[in-house]
Amino acid sequence: MGRLLPVVLLVLASCVNAVAETGISEARKQELENFVVQDCGSCHGLTFKGGLGSAFSKKKLNAIPTEALYTIIDKGIEGTPMPAWGPLLSSEEIYWIIAYLRRVSPDE
Repeated sequence: MGRLLPVVLLVLASCVNAVAETGISEARKQELENFVVQDCGSCHGLTFKGGLGSAFSKKKLNAIPTEALYTIIDKGIEGTPMPAWGPLLSSEEIYWIIAYLRRVSPDE
């Protein structure tokens, strides 16, 4: 079982990335990129190094389970300025944003 776990985790990660990339047009991906920079960046910093909201880094985002990030984006965080984006985004778009943030966020 010990050797199987890394393989299972790799397959699951690939599935999340595949889901994040399917069914979204190139035009919509561009809109989502702009959304991340403008809307997310307005609190988290245009370079994702923090501001009103916390900083994003590849290390930090990869340490948080995908479903936890999904819930944060979808439902927001009560008692903080983090809004619920779920009413404006599809599930597929939220997964795409998670994959995008993990790809473009600074290393540290």
